[in-house]
Amino acid sequence: MFGAYRAFLAMAVVIQHLLLVPVIGQYAVHGFFILSGYLMTYVMQHTYGYSWVGYKRFGVNRFLRLYPAYWAILSLSLVIILILGEDITRSYRRFIYLPTSAQEWFQNISLLYFSAFPGQVEPRFSPPTWALTIELIFYVLIMLGISKNRQITWVWFYTSALYMALTHIQQWGDSARYSSILAGSLPFAVGALIYHYRQQLETKSMFLASNYVVLALLLAFIINAFLAASIRYERDESVLMELAHHVSFYLNYMVNALLVVMLIKGRFPLVNRRVDGWLGDLSYPTYLFHWLAGLAVSMMIWGEPLRGDSYQGIITFVGACLLCVVLSVFITYVVDRPLKRVRAAVKASA
Repeated sequence: MFGAYRAFLAMAVVIQHLLLVPVIGQYAVHGFFILSGYLMTYVMQHTYGYSWVGYKRFGVNRFLRLYPAYWAILSLSLVIILILGEDITRSYRRFIYLPTSAQEWFQNISLLYFSAFPGQVEPRFSPPTWALTIELIFYVLIMLGISKNRQITWVWFYTSALYMALTHIQQWGDSARYSSILAGSLPFAVGALIYHYRQQLETKSMFLASNYVVLALLLAFIINAFLAASIRYERDESVLMELAHHVSFYLNYMVNALLVVMLIKGRFPLVNRRVDGWLGDLSYPTYLFHWLAGLAVSMMIWGEPLRGDSYQGIITFVGACLLCVVLSVFITYVVDRPLKRVRAAVKASA
């Protein structure tokens, strides 16, 4: 149902990082948060329930979904760093180098970075894993009932919106609204509200739920991101440009929320259910490994760490995507698929 959408968001992240297209990956990360808010609330309500047994089964399922695949990729990343050397990996992305303390190793193994701004923690074998720290925190909060009913979820939503308003009033900057732990609160709350009002939303949007509308929303996501990127390129700090920047940021919430609503009963354009599931399986390893894939391909082809929108960067991007697909298929069939049966058994016993 959401597999192709997850793959679309993962590819947006890859495009920002390897082709140096600003904003689009950031917008995708908050799209992931909205989707997770919806899905985690759904499974707690329909599969696990709010009990100690439910908490245990939810935790086991999430662990099996996230960590084995990540640890396999972490091991491969470690090999690449050892082969290429830290000088090269850090020149490609400054976060990629070997931990030097037990705390740094623990953070990289556990996906729990000890900072209100996890994206600022160094080192990170897989730089985008800072977002997984935020995901894990809100998984726990949702499990404990922060979205248990509409009333609690509305309190959560308004508290999150108040935080966002405060970031503007106090001029804390974009990082406070994007990469801090508290920045994840609003998109997760939006996703949870979609769950609680899904029936009303489905009824009102039924006449719109078509491939054409989903395609239009995907194009709206891309256009909105590129307009925001053009604003950043202009470096115009006028009040009007600043306002346009903020409007674009929250418009992205609306577009991604509408995509989630449309895909609850609809489907991604030109993608059947089987392909949708396959694309969903590939999205997580691709998200985790694309930085190291880009570095490895660049070194093999050009002998130096390159990325960007030059012809060399574009060739590197294509090669990295192919390498990610190969690795993702391997991870899916060797690591994730065997564990999927275990996860299904955990769900069935809930």
